[in-house]
Amino acid sequence: MPGRPSGTVVRRGDPKGGVFYSSNRGKHPPKGSRLTLGVLGTPCGGTFATAAWLRQSGLNVVHEGVGSDGIVCGFWGLPEWARHGRNLRRVRLSDYEFDHLWLLVRHPFKVSETLWNVFRNQDSPWPGLDQQIKAMRFWVAVMESAPDEAQVIHVDHRYEKDMRAACAELGIDLVGTTTRTSKPHRRPPIDWKFWFEHDSEFAERGKKLVQHFDLEE
Repeated sequence: MPGRPSGTVVRRGDPKGGVFYSSNRGKHPPKGSRLTLGVLGTPCGGTFATAAWLRQSGLNVVHEGVGSDGIVCGFWGLPEWARHGRNLRRVRLSDYEFDHLWLLVRHPFKVSETLWNVFRNQDSPWPGLDQQIKAMRFWVAVMESAPDEAQVIHVDHRYEKDMRAACAELGIDLVGTTTRTSKPHRRPPIDWKFWFEHDSEFAERGKKLVQHFDLEE
């Protein structure tokens, strides 16, 4: 495990101490800095495991924060409505330049199984909509915001293969294998029929993204 970067603390509940959050914003690389790697993604979309794996392999990236080598689980300038929920960090990759830019893509139904909990008991711009619908709208917003040049990492059966190929371009040998994390607050996933019946505009956009990223339906 790489040494703990300055100005960070171990995340509570992480027994392995593999992922760190920033505790001192003044120690962040200044905006406009060029970093090695930026990883776009949604919470519950594989970002935690990705950050831990990269750190274990020697890259100083921070999950939902800024490390000297890069950012994991940042957003690319989302509209204000897409950043609701007290657990959604607001790191913007568009504030930095990167040698490499990745996009973690997990199926929206899988993301919504857990991400819905972030929107529980939160003020929302979508009153009356199911929490999983809100989670999938958020997924659509993140995917649509990603720059075209971002390299896609599929968070499914292709994950390890995609990660190793992408890291080879960085000159990094991944250490060990990926760590699967538990998924608390799970709900039965909704399906396309439900999404189209209750939120047809975003369901149509989500369907196109699923097809674009070659995700299993």
